Amino acid sequence: MKTSTIEIAQLENPFLGLQPFSRDKAHLYFGREKHVEEVVSKLMEHRFSAVLGRSGIGKSSFIFCGIFPLLESRMDHVTYIFTPGTHGPLTKLVNEVFKEENEKVRLEIFQSLLVDVTTFFDYYNRLNITQTPVMYIDQFEELFSYDLRANNMDLEIAKFVELIVLLSTSPLSDFHILLTMRSDFIGHCADFPSLTQCINQSQFLIPQMSIEEKKDAIVKPLEWAGVGIADDLLKIILEDLGNKQDQLPSMQHAMMRTFEHWRNEQILSEPLQPKNYIAVGGIKESLSIHANEIYNTLNDDQKVICEKVFRCITTINKEGKGVRNPSSLHRIIEITGIEDVQAIVDVIDTFRKKDRAFLQPREHVNITEQSVIDITHESLMRSWGLLVEWTLKETESIKRYLKLAEDAEEYQKGNRSRLRQPELQMTINWREEQQPTYEWGVRHHASYERTMEFLSFSEKEEIKELERTKLIQKRRTKLSRILVVIFLFLGLGGILLGTHAYQKSKQAELKKEEAEASRLKAEESQRVAEGNRKLAEEEKVKAQAEKQNAEKEKLRAEKATILAENEKERALDAMMQAEASFNEANRQKENATLAMLQATKAQKHAETANLRANRLQNLSTARAMALNSYQVEDNTIRYLLAKQAVVGYMNNDGDGFDAEFYAAFHNAVKHYEGEDYNLMGKSRGMVNEFIHHDNQLWVVMSTDSLVQVTANGCVAHHVEGVVRGLVKPTEKMSMDYFNYSKELVHYDMEKFKSEIIIKSLSEDDVLGVYRLENNDFLVVDVKGSFKKWQLKDDKYSFYELTIPMLNNLGEITTTFFDAATHNIYIATRKGMIVELSKGADRVISSFTVGNHQIWSMSKKGNNLWIGTESGEIQRWSKEGKVWKNTFTTDNHKARVNHIAIHPTKDNLVATAGFDGFIRLWDIHQPKKEKLLITESVWLSALTFSQDGQYLITGDKVGRIKEWPLTIEDQFDELSQVNIGILSTEDWDKYVSDEIEYDSTFYHYK
Repeated sequence: MKTSTIEIAQLENPFLGLQPFSRDKAHLYFGREKHVEEVVSKLMEHRFSAVLGRSGIGKSSFIFCGIFPLLESRMDHVTYIFTPGTHGPLTKLVNEVFKEENEKVRLEIFQSLLVDVTTFFDYYNRLNITQTPVMYIDQFEELFSYDLRANNMDLEIAKFVELIVLLSTSPLSDFHILLTMRSDFIGHCADFPSLTQCINQSQFLIPQMSIEEKKDAIVKPLEWAGVGIADDLLKIILEDLGNKQDQLPSMQHAMMRTFEHWRNEQILSEPLQPKNYIAVGGIKESLSIHANEIYNTLNDDQKVICEKVFRCITTINKEGKGVRNPSSLHRIIEITGIEDVQAIVDVIDTFRKKDRAFLQPREHVNITEQSVIDITHESLMRSWGLLVEWTLKETESIKRYLKLAEDAEEYQKGNRSRLRQPELQMTINWREEQQPTYEWGVRHHASYERTMEFLSFSEKEEIKELERTKLIQKRRTKLSRILVVIFLFLGLGGILLGTHAYQKSKQAELKKEEAEASRLKAEESQRVAEGNRKLAEEEKVKAQAEKQNAEKEKLRAEKATILAENEKERALDAMMQAEASFNEANRQKENATLAMLQATKAQKHAETANLRANRLQNLSTARAMALNSYQVEDNTIRYLLAKQAVVGYMNNDGDGFDAEFYAAFHNAVKHYEGEDYNLMGKSRGMVNEFIHHDNQLWVVMSTDSLVQVTANGCVAHHVEGVVRGLVKPTEKMSMDYFNYSKELVHYDMEKFKSEIIIKSLSEDDVLGVYRLENNDFLVVDVKGSFKKWQLKDDKYSFYELTIPMLNNLGEITTTFFDAATHNIYIATRKGMIVELSKGADRVISSFTVGNHQIWSMSKKGNNLWIGTESGEIQRWSKEGKVWKNTFTTDNHKARVNHIAIHPTKDNLVATAGFDGFIRLWDIHQPKKEKLLITESVWLSALTFSQDGQYLITGDKVGRIKEWPLTIEDQFDELSQVNIGILSTEDWDKYVSDEIEYDSTFYHYK
């Protein structure tokens, strides 16, 4: 071998990484020989050839290392190479073809071409060039992707297109035109019919390489270097490559790093081994590992610049895929607001060195403010975790800005009010973190000034409203105290009135007793008179002689009788008067008693009103404390403000569910104890799904591991391949899953062993696998293909399902298995949902949710919950066979990744999304969120604990956390930090010196 005769350190690395192949590296370019021959033949025949392909497929390398070397053997030619750029394509063409002329002559040529493109031949003939001219226009899509028309470039673009068509078709010219363009821009060419005709006549779409061609691309560069490669490593690389054509640059980079690792080991006798490949991370991880190594060499200021630059030149399209967003250095300076140009250039230079080439232009090109900065290949966006995070962060920032711009416009129209909490505080936090510049704002929405003014206005009005609330609270407190005093006086008055009435009643009773005595005396007198009258009559019979005397006695008796009758009448009058006095006394007593009762009731009402006013005032103060905690930089004060706000909330009859208090306390604890204060465990990769088995929580990761969560932390168990998803329904203490290699694997969760059941489930990416009867499986892939795998004679075979509706669904976004009915739900990219029967042999129902891409589903009872790309949550209820939308909310601002329903309380629903928010609300009170949590990275999975007391979440970096559902439980778990309470001085400073500081805000009763 060659390595036996030279020093290993002198070996040239035959792999270039992400940097495109230049002409001097043609000897290392393999795998495209047949394709090169086809393009050169078309170019020779038609004098025009358009090479098309997806971004990152290697179009430039194909030209420089394939086409040009072959052309050199076919014709004597001179080459003109340029890109349309950002300063006018016609200008670039003139500068390249006539680069030997001075600037004045080039300007004259340019102005002449704007009038008549045929004058080009006059100027070109003066050059006396006898070789065949070949003009190569690289990255032709720049003509459409950059904002040239904003600089009045319409005429120049039109003349540029007219000229290249003329050069390739005119008999006066021998020009051969070769261009490369991203295939997704082909539709833009329709604006130029003559160009479209040329492209249709001689275009070449770069196809996917065959297995043998991929082998050549790996093995032949090593053969040139005189280095071997182990067969098992070659097999691993080909498997990692799969059928994705845009993985080739990632393969080049992984092989470059693998070669470096092998060379550093200084073992000449060994070929490249799997250990070298695995050590650098392979195709999947090498880019990320290398990029992190470079990033970690930067100082803190440079890291900030690095993030801003990469956020400027990358974005996410409508399909949720990361795409390049090239920008000139001048534009980057304007958008980021970084004034130190050299500092930006230094960071860019760090990432475009030869041994990495993550950014372009290439290392040897001098960067000016007009230079277009771009990532070398989109695979960097998929592989580098930090860049994925930055891109999502930038996308969410743009979404928040656009939402704010829409709100500002609606406010101007009078269709909405200003921003209110908590949305206002989150938007202010976004402004402080993002610090959006004017150029950044107008890049996404023209009304930057109106938008930011609306935010400032909302902030000022919120401050005014808080001041008004404090003033109203102060007035209410004073009024409550006045009312208490008034009602106390009324109570005392009632007591005095009752006492007076009681005395009157006593006097009336005495008069009644006197009247009764007079009546008895009168009756006694009457009885005496009656006795005298009888005696007189007897005496009359006995003694007629005494008749005269008897008559006199009779008259005297009659007179006594009359007197007795008069006494009797006077006694009766006195008795009646006594009765009247007694009744009046009783009425006065009743009035006094009623007045006393009214006074007591009024006093109690005043006390209740005062208590209610105090409770409302305390709740308002607590809410203000919670919001103020976001503004405080001191973590101890922030923690105490939030903690004592929660104490005030609970002591004043808070219902236990309030997103503002929960979020504020979570934010305070996070700053005080660290972001992972409630971490159950962490493992490598992203959390895919949770499994509950016999009170044991298992976590499926997006790696080759299954994590068992124990009281002592997480235990990772190796599984076969990288898990893509679980087979539903799951079985006890075993897990069937499908991996990214499209294998169906059985995993024993007691013996921790894997067994491959089916080696290749589908040609396309698999979205869902479902267990049917008799150990059959239904496989759903992203292209909408449905395969039924059946076990027969210990072997699996499949056939395509022929249900008509399933054949026209188009691309599938997600699937869902209903554990209660065993029915399967399929969601399409166009917003259609299809319900399949348990055996997957018929369609039960279907409905459309509108123009929404659906990414998550969950079901309980007759209610199906869905989450969309835009962050909308919908509930669809089934009545018979008809589905009706019974609830919609757009709380999330980005794709909803997961939906979970409480195990016992169907009205409690939790969601997690790309916006980094965890949300919990009661469907009966949809406008009042129960729980609101913000995380620094987006959430990928969530579930409720089996007892329903906690919400468990997983994120993209493998963290598993648990969250108590109620504020009271949150407080019990998180308030154990012994740092005392707010001092009186801190209370006056951070709350108010006009609100009394009592135990309701620091002692939980």
